[in-house]
Amino acid sequence: MPIVVGHIGYGALGSDGHLGYENQRVRVRGREYLHALSAHGPSEIRIRLAPGTGWFRCEAAINDDVVGRPGSADFLVLADDRVVGVAVRVGAGEVPRPIEVRLQGVQQLRLRVEAAQRNFCHSVWLDPTWEESDPGPIQGWRDALGRVEVASAEGLEPTGEAIVTVVSPGYDRWLDQMLGSLAVHGRCAAATRYVFAIEPDRACEAVIQRHRSVAIRCRRVGPLNAGVKAVLYSAASLIEADRYLCLDADTLVLGGLGPVFDSLKALPSDRILVARDAFLRPGTLGDQLIRHYAGKPGDIARILGRPEQEEGYPLVVNDGVFAGGRRALLGVESLLRSWTQAVPWLDERGDHGWRNQFLFNLALARLHCGVELDEVINLQMHMNDVTWSRDGEGPVRAEWRGRAGRILHFCGWGRDKATDWRAAAAAGPKQPSLP
Repeated sequence: MPIVVGHIGYGALGSDGHLGYENQRVRVRGREYLHALSAHGPSEIRIRLAPGTGWFRCEAAINDDVVGRPGSADFLVLADDRVVGVAVRVGAGEVPRPIEVRLQGVQQLRLRVEAAQRNFCHSVWLDPTWEESDPGPIQGWRDALGRVEVASAEGLEPTGEAIVTVVSPGYDRWLDQMLGSLAVHGRCAAATRYVFAIEPDRACEAVIQRHRSVAIRCRRVGPLNAGVKAVLYSAASLIEADRYLCLDADTLVLGGLGPVFDSLKALPSDRILVARDAFLRPGTLGDQLIRHYAGKPGDIARILGRPEQEEGYPLVVNDGVFAGGRRALLGVESLLRSWTQAVPWLDERGDHGWRNQFLFNLALARLHCGVELDEVINLQMHMNDVTWSRDGEGPVRAEWRGRAGRILHFCGWGRDKATDWRAAAAAGPKQPSLP
């Protein structure tokens, strides 16, 4: 396909194994690549696409000739002007980051490299491939940790703001209350609701339909435990939106969510809003690996290959509520997909259903992208109690330490707390009867 150079940071565009400068060859982690595009960052190259639908696949990496040098680069794939694929903070010597995007009706593909410093940004796009495909519904897509795959998905239209959750049989009541409370209190009617439905039964389907949400029906690949919610880490690669708020089904919305989306507009595009895990005693990510995630010394090095002080990362989070823009979430997903030992480590303890949360934390630590939310936006009810109140038949409120709870998360042994109040919050204020 015709390639047009927008700009190259140094040298010329390299192909057929050439780096494009200094008579060097494309080589990553000791392997030589004959099919690669080398564009020293900061750079952008443009590829004209034939009309139709297809998959663009590649791996993003830094060439071996600068291993040991400082710096990293962000790789962005743009469909016309929309960011559709990202690999962030890619450094020399790291495992190449996979990027896979499905494109429909796109005229121009833009491969862009951004870097804080130009020196040693020897960026290469490995094995770039365009494969035409059927324009019908996406099937067979799997999340980054291989927990589920898509069976059917319709209505995945681009949107500005997306609220995404996940449900499986037996959790329809929690989903009903979460979506109901969102409609009553969330004040974000413009946001599209998406539900990853894992082998849904009739009750799940009825809730999704009643709340006019978009169903993404999936079949499980691994065990059906809490780990299936790892599909939310990959939501941005399937759902095209500007901003995302990901919620567990056992949350209850009691305040407007506009400030969360507004915060994303103000933050750098690579940041993710997260809430500290209230269950864990103070400690670093390395401490919690042993205490809470049934890990052992050396696991971080096993997963990452080349650790960079992630063990000492202090912000260990609960993944029941998190939010980010598309660039940020795609960056996390690409990183998770690149860790070849992540899934084996996850599956070693099938009885430990939240090990996926450690991998999410590890990705945040690697990318230094977590921004801490106020506790009232993920008020974890297995560790906290609130004072409930209601004026007559008005809206339900929950007060915690003199402040209004905005999103309550009924996780762990808090799942069955305050069932009557939760039902009332989801139902909303009663309408006065007509005379």
